[in-house]
Amino acid sequence: MTSTNETNPWYSELDDILRAVSGAFLFGIPLLYTMEVWWAGNQVNALHMTLSLGVSLFLLIILDYGAGFRKKKEYRWAISIMDSLVALAVAIVCASLSLMIIGVLRIDLGLENIIGHITMEAIPFGIGAGISDYLVEGQKTEGVDTPQQLAEKKKEEDRTTRGKLHGTLVDMGATGLGAVIIGFAIAPADEILIIASRLSSLGMLLIILTSLVISYIIVFEASFVSESKRMEQRGIFQHPVVETINSYLVALMVSLFMLWLFQIVGTDRSWLEWLNYTIILGFPASIGGAAGRLAV
Repeated sequence: MTSTNETNPWYSELDDILRAVSGAFLFGIPLLYTMEVWWAGNQVNALHMTLSLGVSLFLLIILDYGAGFRKKKEYRWAISIMDSLVALAVAIVCASLSLMIIGVLRIDLGLENIIGHITMEAIPFGIGAGISDYLVEGQKTEGVDTPQQLAEKKKEEDRTTRGKLHGTLVDMGATGLGAVIIGFAIAPADEILIIASRLSSLGMLLIILTSLVISYIIVFEASFVSESKRMEQRGIFQHPVVETINSYLVALMVSLFMLWLFQIVGTDRSWLEWLNYTIILGFPASIGGAAGRLAV
């Protein structure tokens, strides 16, 4: 969100919610692709789920004092409890939608198992939301160039093709590194094949759209410290939408390489299987790539 909107309480609230969503995905996405967590959702009973959510809420209240997801904090118990409830609600919504998108959450599971799946996934998503301001701290003045300095840098980089090329290569390298960090442990797992077997072409398209939207939110809409630098950095693909699409393509290429490295794709697989597996791994990889771009 831009600074002109910071005085508007609705924009400020939206900023905070988007930061919580970003933290939830950055922390929770690896466990989204974990069968053991899915199975645990089938085995928990109502008491276990209630206690799990209660403990999660307690932890979020403690975390809110040290981190939280709001840019402007008020250190009062009532405010911390309310903010923790919001963070937990964000986690439940993000976990529910994510499980639906990858085909794990289905109507035939039954209500108790559906709630169990959501509860188990909401815990890591909630922790991510609760420490989102710590994961990638919000806009601070420390170490940030003044507007005049940023303008001078922009002019200098705009003068040369080399400057733009350098910015683009830095972005691609950061995206690739972030994609490897998140995706490397997921690529050899059976979850990729299981998810692919459950999804239709429409489901694959939904994963693509979700990957693009979440990546865009993390880098450009969550008011993280590097967001202002992202908007100022110049390169060949430095329009926010174009950069998001370009970085997603990089994440897909890295995902394909990791799948090939672990022999998940090969000559015995059809091109459609190659495409589906790459798109599925591209979801967490693109989120890792977005985190990598924030670091530069």
